[in-house]
Amino acid sequence: MMTNLIVRWMGIAAFAAALLVGSAARAAEPVGAVAALEGSADVLREGGAWTPLAAGDQIMLGDRVRTAAASKIKILFRDESVMTLAASSEMTVDQQVAAAAPVSRFSLLVGAVRAIVTEAYGTSGASFELETPSAM
Repeated sequence: MMTNLIVRWMGIAAFAAALLVGSAARAAEPVGAVAALEGSADVLREGGAWTPLAAGDQIMLGDRVRTAAASKIKILFRDESVMTLAASSEMTVDQQVAAAAPVSRFSLLVGAVRAIVTEAYGTSGASFELETPSAM
């Protein structure tokens, strides 16, 4: 009886660990890359510290990207959309699904951004959202 209880708890613990690893893997999903960088920019990944970015670096789902004064960063996403984050700006990549009807959601925490999206965002079911502190 005690052996069955221990085996059952071990099974529950293994299942919980698999769920945690699975959710961490989804959060670390690459969604784009730094196409160009003028000045300096940093990225904050879940559980980490701010890290400098360079051209070619990957941008992951959940990343928080910020630019320094007199800097800007251009990010090419896997759906071929491009976002340019202006100087002294900060944005989070909340969702980015590359599909026939793509879905993207970003949060601009401070600053300015320019987005150029692909024609695919004109299809039924596609969505591109940029949430800001004052509007969406």
